[in-house]
Amino acid sequence: MNTQGIPPAHMCVGIIPLSAGAPDTAEYQPTPSYPCPWCAVPRVNQRLHSRRPFHHLAVALVNSGFNLLESWRATWESVRPPAQFLVTPAVCLPPGSELPRSLPVALNRLRTGIGRFGTCLYHWGMLNTPKCICGPEEQSANHTL
Repeated sequence: MNTQGIPPAHMCVGIIPLSAGAPDTAEYQPTPSYPCPWCAVPRVNQRLHSRRPFHHLAVALVNSGFNLLESWRATWESVRPPAQFLVTPAVCLPPGSELPRSLPVALNRLRTGIGRFGTCLYHWGMLNTPKCICGPEEQSANHTL
């Protein structure tokens, strides 16, 4: 890398380097504000001020002994829930809820005809033929029953 023409670091303090590279050095005229072609914009030592700074409110809340958890809890308890949440749930479960999950799953597969049957597996590209091993008929839910 050619470092000829690049000023020492102490001359570039407070200057942001160009991201696109240096301008053409033949056309560049050094000035006190921009001492080298590698520097473009002087750093601004001011920070942007918020229109609504939060630190004033934070200091006031800390000084007043504000407790966020207690404030949330009071708000939560003061709001009345919508009517649909006031309905009490059914005490008894529907019939069949005590059965293991595998049994209703198998019954629903038979009822809908979608499951691990030869016709479905053939349709999904998992088997070469939809025929049942017992004969020439397709293996469907009705055939299995």
